[in-house]
Amino acid sequence: MSSKAAIPIAIVGMGAIFPGRGDVTGFWRDVFEGRDLLSDVPASHWLVEDYYDSDPLAKDKTYGRRGGFIDPVAFDPLTFGIPPKTMEGTDTAQLLALVAAYATLQDIERDSEGRIDKSRTSVILGVASATELTAHMAGRLQRPVWVNAMREAGLP
Repeated sequence: MSSKAAIPIAIVGMGAIFPGRGDVTGFWRDVFEGRDLLSDVPASHWLVEDYYDSDPLAKDKTYGRRGGFIDPVAFDPLTFGIPPKTMEGTDTAQLLALVAAYATLQDIERDSEGRIDKSRTSVILGVASATELTAHMAGRLQRPVWVNAMREAGLP
């Protein structure tokens, strides 16, 4: 048995949620197989007629009707120590980030055969500013503008 001191290293694992097979391995399999995972926008996301216009120059519209959409992801808030009553005020992107981080840790745990010092382990998440609650809060800040516009249009 060697008495060498442990050499600090970084173990990088990946966890992600993608359309198609869903995880990182599945993503690369989908790429390798050339699968087209774009689909029409689901009605649960937004109504196409509200946002779509085939004219790319149309104001306040998109000429895109397709995208890459993930399947529903199961989330148990208690697994992450989150009180269920706080779920309404939590952005879906935050919850998906927790699921991806958990998958990353499971990946590292599996690949290291359980030999991981969790006290020296961290997960770093990428962040996007266009999450659903950000837009909701920004929209609420515009309420006085909407109310004024409705009054000017003769609405009570």
